[in-house]
Amino acid sequence: MALFLSLLLSLSVFSEDLDTYMGHQITDIYSSGSYLIYDCKKRSFICVDFLNFENCSKERDFAKKQRYLNMPCAPLKEFKHFQYCKEAQYQLIHNISSRDFCYVDGTLLGN
Repeated sequence: MALFLSLLLSLSVFSEDLDTYMGHQITDIYSSGSYLIYDCKKRSFICVDFLNFENCSKERDFAKKQRYLNMPCAPLKEFKHFQYCKEAQYQLIHNISSRDFCYVDGTLLGN
């Protein structure tokens, strides 16, 4: 029981400190932030910074203009806080099976 309570306490502290992780380099390409994208190549939902979100939008626009069938990524949503992005990321990872927004005729969430 004590182990369970300490785990809960550590999770609540972790969630309060999530915003301190914004702007950290998380891969060679991405820095963490409050913008949610789906990387169609890596098949991953990722909370990235504004620059990565903009790059994703530009790459997607370019792919559409070139009439590619597969999109490189999907810019999904901006969140007020990094924590909200991480919560949405978790929900999407566990609840969305379709990745239609990676294809030309697919639509983005919320559109």
